[in-house]
Amino acid sequence: AKACSKVQQWDQALRLLALMQLSKTQQDVYSYSIAMSTCSKGLQWLQALQFLTAMKYSSVQPNVSCHNAVARAGSIGQQW
Repeated sequence: AKACSKVQQWDQALRLLALMQLSKTQQDVYSYSIAMSTCSKGLQWLQALQFLTAMKYSSVQPNVSCHNAVARAGSIGQQW
């Protein structure tokens, strides 16, 4: 997922996270943070926000990087 973030391939990062979910691989704060950061770079502010919401329903506690990625996505997408 981190490699996808560097080249701004948000759709690939989302697929990787979805594969983790399907394979019952535990997502951690790092995998969510990378996915949200990739979304912000790809102007996918709504998807970044949805990841933050998904973290609420999983047992993963968002960190500052997660909140910053969502804020950056909203700012870049001019949503707030």
